[in-house]
Parts: sequence; structure tokens; C-alpha cells
Amino acid sequence: MGAGSITTVPLERARASSGGSTLDHESAVGVWGSFLELHQRVLDEHRHEIADDYLEGLSHLSLTSARVPSIHELQSRLMPSGWSLVPVDAFLSPRVFFEHLSMRRFPVIMHIRTEEQVGYSPVPDFIHDVLGHLPLLHVGAHARFVTRLAESYLHAPPCAVEDQIFDAQVQESALAERGASDRALEDARMLVRAIEERSRVRSSLRSRLRKLYLWTVEFGFVTGAMGAPKVVGAGILSSHDELVRAKERPRVLLTNETVLASYDFTQVQLQYLVFEGWEQLESLIPEH
Repeated sequence: MGAGSITTVPLERARASSGGSTLDHESAVGVWGSFLELHQRVLDEHRHEIADDYLEGLSHLSLTSARVPSIHELQSRLMPSGWSLVPVDAFLSPRVFFEHLSMRRFPVIMHIRTEEQVGYSPVPDFIHDVLGHLPLLHVGAHARFVTRLAESYLHAPPCAVEDQIFDAQVQESALAERGASDRALEDARMLVRAIEERSRVRSSLRSRLRKLYLWTVEFGFVTGAMGAPKVVGAGILSSHDELVRAKERPRVLLTNETVLASYDFTQVQLQYLVFEGWEQLESLIPEH
């Protein structure tokens, strides 16, 4: 498939839950509008804490709170980057997700969070993908890092436990999205941690690369030339609650050791990792 086109792919996994709405539902416009208006206010207030590349890329998307953009509109505005969009109804297994990224195809989830979750959604959705990820795809160094990491992941030895962890995380996400009890959520989180420890997945190259992606592309801070850490992670930028709370959480330098830290994308992270730039991260990706 060439750049600038849209492909619909068969879904390998079911969506974590039936929460949220499809983009053609009447509630979607209200949720989108509420988020975008709040997003602009938060960006104005925290502009000095956000990477300039993100702000520039966001302006290229020409988003408006009046209506939800179609996937074709987004693809047209993203065309100069060389990336294509893939509409999906679920967040995908790591293998399928990285297959798309390796070919410069970005999956966009065609569901949107509920009004109650405008400030923070425990699962990825259309807002997360469009407002969090798409603005940075025009940055060459970011795009190279993402595609190189994806290629390396696919060339790494398969790790069966990765699917087990993914299945457990899907269940955890479903509980979080449905507003399950704290006890039920903690039991689900303990299951994820138990699978990781029991299988020693931390020593898996695929697990290391997956965590490198999550601690940078999803939850990263970049220092850049000025030295002050700025938000670059899509998970933070698509969550107003997390963006505000991230200021109060510890920030740790990203190394081969710290990148193995546990994470939980269904709640605000307890700490964040800081790196110098996308070029620096490429040294952490093994040649294949």
C-alpha cells in the first residue's frame, strides 16, 4: 500500500469493552467538541511544558470542535508525512500493531470515549490516536525511531507470553472502562504482574522494545536542546488529567535499566522517563 491511502484490516482482537461510542453516534460530536475545547485551554496554560514539534504538528491537522474529522480528512492532512492511516475497531496485539508501524501505517481506533471520560480515558480511543499520536508523525526523527523499533520488534524472537500479557491487559482495560471496583482492578493488575514475573518476560527482547515504545512514544518527556523536559508522550497529551498530574510525578532518566519499569496504561503513571531526543533512542534499538 502506498503512502497517502487508507486500508481497512480484519480485526484480530475484540475491543476491550463496549464502552464509548462509534464516531457516527450522535454523542460523538459532543465528546469530541468538549475534549477539543478543553484541550486548547490546557495547551494554552501548559504550552511551555509541551514539545514544540507536537504543537506544530497539531496545527497542521486543522482540527475544529464543531465536528469530528473523517479518516479521509486526516489522511489528506497527514499526506506530507508519508504515513497512511488504518481504521480499526480495537487496540491491536503488539505483533499486529508493530507490523503496521513498520510499514508507516498508523492504526486509528474508530471509537470515542464517553463524556464522563473526557479528561482521562483508561483505554486508547480516537481522541488518543488523533490528538496524541498524529501530530508527531510529521517529525522525521520520531517517524524513523517508530519504524525502526517496529522492525526490530518483528525481527526479535517470538515470545508467547506477550500474547498472554496482552490478553490480561485487555481484560484489565475492560474493567477500568466499565468503572469496576478497586478490588477487581487490583486483581486484574496483579494478574498482569504475575504473568510478567512468572515468565521472566523482562528479559525478552520483544518485551524490552514494547516498553521502550511505551515509555517514550506514549509516556515520554524529551529534553531537547534547551534541557527542560517537555511532554512528548501521546498518552499524556491525550489526557488532560494526566498532563496536569504529570508535573507532580518523578521523572527518571531513560536507560537500559529504567526502561524495564512496569507501567499501567489504565491509570496515571507513577513516574515518567526522560530522554534527550529521538536520535538518542535509536542507539537502544538492536540491529537486525
